[in-house]
Amino acid sequence: PVAPIEELMTVGTLRALTQAQVDEGDGAAARRTLERIDGILAAHPRRPTACVQLATPELYRSMAAAEVSRIESPDVDAWAYIESHAIWAHWELYAAARKAEAMQQVGNPDAGTALASAKERARGLSSGWIAGLLDDLD
Repeated sequence: PVAPIEELMTVGTLRALTQAQVDEGDGAAARRTLERIDGILAAHPRRPTACVQLATPELYRSMAAAEVSRIESPDVDAWAYIESHAIWAHWELYAAARKAEAMQQVGNPDAGTALASAKERARGLSSGWIAGLLDDLD
């Protein structure tokens, strides 16, 4: 049997898998992975507030759900939540980029401002791949 902490640690890997599935356009697989995350969290209602990865399983779950929203329905609030709760600067910046993208998709008039802010932050962090993602949104 797998120890609860080991199973909870897989949630971070599953979050990354969800992102890859969305990037490949496989919404059904991404949705199944999110459901797998939900199953793990439901199976372990008592868990530490942080795993070895330093992020809570709930944060990883929120990130996976935000990724799924990229295919199903843009969710500005989901990305704003990730941006404000990110534990690493590149996660915060990635969430800011995806939030700007979602804002564009829903026709939010502040999307241009959000995009410009994210671009400035990407330059400050020298994050080339996120800067490229942001350039694609122009």
